[in-house]
Amino acid sequence: MKFYTKIFLLFAAVVAISAEELDNEIEPRTSSSLNTVEDRGRLISDLLSSYDKRNYPSNVTVQFGVSLLKLDVDELASTLETDLWTRQLWIDLRLRWNPEEYGNITVLRLPPSEIWRPDITLYNSANPIDNLQCSETNILVYNTGKIIWVPPCHYRSHCNLSLDRAPLDEQTCPLKFGSWTFDGYSLDLQFYDEKEQADIIDYMGISDWELTGNTAERLSKTYDCCPEPYVTRKSGINLCSYLEIITLSAKAINILPR
Repeated sequence: MKFYTKIFLLFAAVVAISAEELDNEIEPRTSSSLNTVEDRGRLISDLLSSYDKRNYPSNVTVQFGVSLLKLDVDELASTLETDLWTRQLWIDLRLRWNPEEYGNITVLRLPPSEIWRPDITLYNSANPIDNLQCSETNILVYNTGKIIWVPPCHYRSHCNLSLDRAPLDEQTCPLKFGSWTFDGYSLDLQFYDEKEQADIIDYMGISDWELTGNTAERLSKTYDCCPEPYVTRKSGINLCSYLEIITLSAKAINILPR
């Protein structure tokens, strides 16, 4: 009986020591995590308490880019369906802070509904609600005021295919992105990271077409309604009936049928 009592006491002592060591290991991390949560909450409150998302930065420059995932061409409807990630970067000086005052936090992840966003729209959309075709993923807000938003999007755009003269015919389909309400003086559109080509590292391809290349151009146009220029990104989709080439717009994309 005494033997079993000693075994039990020894086991209890080992458990107690292990629990104490575990507490010592967890406690610093838990304390640090709590501090981070508290600092983050205080930072968000301080940033947004007087922030009005209906207001917008002055003379803002938006870097815009595309990461292509998938394409699909509907010859009968003369449309192009595109799955992609858009990359948008801009500066909002109202969202700056000193990391040393908030637990050395340098980046926040906020719902896009919390802050102002540029109204970048697909001009040649074949869907009247294309501005709602991007997921409401979180926005990265850095302490310098830099904002980065990379939502996955699904677009359907007009592509006036003329295949009646195949196989010698060649045509262009655009993907044209720009601000819907801001002129070029208020919102300037530039290439993301100064790269004119679309990112195709995650491109999955489609059954009937082969991607062969891509280019893009920045355009500035004045409309009859308004004296100010409006800036857009356009990537042409060159379609050749013989080789069936496609070049995309917003970052042009060349495509061959298999």
